[in-house]
Amino acid sequence: MDPLEFASPSVSAEELALEGDAAQRYVDGLSRAIARARLSDQYPPGKRLAAQVSAMGPAAHGGLYPELRVDRRSGLPSYREWTRVSADAELSSKILAELPPEDELRARAQREAGGAHDGIWTKQLRKLCYHRLLSTIDGTPPSQMVVKLRRVDPGQRRAWFHVVLDKLDQSGVFVRSCLDLAQTASFWSRPMLRLDDDAVRETQALRTIIYRLTSLDAELTFVRLADTEGLTIERVIKGTVGPVYVPGVAMPEALRAELPGPPAPGFLMATFGLDMAAGDVAEDGDNDPVEDLLTERLDPEGQAAYAAARQRYGYRVYKDRKLVVSSPALVDVAHRFCARMGTRNVVYALRGGAT
Repeated sequence: MDPLEFASPSVSAEELALEGDAAQRYVDGLSRAIARARLSDQYPPGKRLAAQVSAMGPAAHGGLYPELRVDRRSGLPSYREWTRVSADAELSSKILAELPPEDELRARAQREAGGAHDGIWTKQLRKLCYHRLLSTIDGTPPSQMVVKLRRVDPGQRRAWFHVVLDKLDQSGVFVRSCLDLAQTASFWSRPMLRLDDDAVRETQALRTIIYRLTSLDAELTFVRLADTEGLTIERVIKGTVGPVYVPGVAMPEALRAELPGPPAPGFLMATFGLDMAAGDVAEDGDNDPVEDLLTERLDPEGQAAYAAARQRYGYRVYKDRKLVVSSPALVDVAHRFCARMGTRNVVYALRGGAT
């Protein structure tokens, strides 16, 4: 097993606070797991997220930040960590232009009295190296919406759009919501999207409703949008990064039951969910060991209402999830966990192939 440790010298009910080597081992393991998951465009951008996670470790910032906060619910870095990297990256070009050249900083750092580890020039050198690294990554903020025009039918006063929203959800997981929808313009309806000189812009109405719905599953998002005047929804796909299970993070009882004891140092299981509601889904199904379908959590009356909605709007729902574990020895643990939950899932190890 990889020698990853996630011991935390400072903890709270909501967050783990990792320092030094523990923080570095965490970001190394998580960034490798995100890269190993081979995420498609239906998920949050894996390459960008892995790079941002790597930038949160002491090896990147040189100790400029004393600790790394991890959300106990999701196992992902807390909101403040994502926003810090984004804000720092935005300032990198300005800071790099103001700092002295690297050779000069290194010489000054070496001349500091006693080679002080926390001397001013040593800190400036670390700052230079940190912002140079940030200048090479995509520091996009945690929340971002992109709307693309697919086609327009002036005769029908109708336009088709593809909407992508990346967001750090209130539950702590990273979510990408991909929506294909159409809008019919009318005098009495409030437009969700607007065409300006052949460019498409989302209105505040659309931004508000989609941001509000991102915490719901694909089916409920589909139905809520389908019930919105002027909109026709074709497809909702939600890809999630997380939850990630490491020691100190909330863990399903079915997973804990497969472990011989408390998670050992080095334990990491990252999960990546895909939730779809669309007319072209082949059949309804639930292959997600972590989250149930919405309808499975409803009473009989609620289930009947959603059965009627599926009939009315002609869509089906499918959920799936793949997992990445920190060592080949944990592959069997992951498969047993999935079997307990009645699913069969792809499992990757940080070393080796998929099973």
